[in-house]
Amino acid sequence: MSRSALVLAFVAAILFAVGGVFMKLSNGLARAVPGSIALGLFLGGAVAQTVAMKHAELGIAYVFVLASKPSWRSFSARSSSTRVSRCRK
Repeated sequence: MSRSALVLAFVAAILFAVGGVFMKLSNGLARAVPGSIALGLFLGGAVAQTVAMKHAELGIAYVFVLASKPSWRSFSARSSSTRVSRCRK
């Protein structure tokens, strides 16, 4: 996997993970602003992953993005749960 493909796959994983946080904050896309941000982040993640797959083998790029998402989700979930709990008070 080339360096550019690795960076793009890493960016895609981050965009997907942060998009998941905004999807949670959008309350099932019922709230327009977080829902729009989530959709934009997912679209950006898909574009980054597509370009990464152009420069690497399909299996390697796909597995890298899938394997790195849980670590970013756990990091971003901690920060978003703090924000959500502050908003509910």
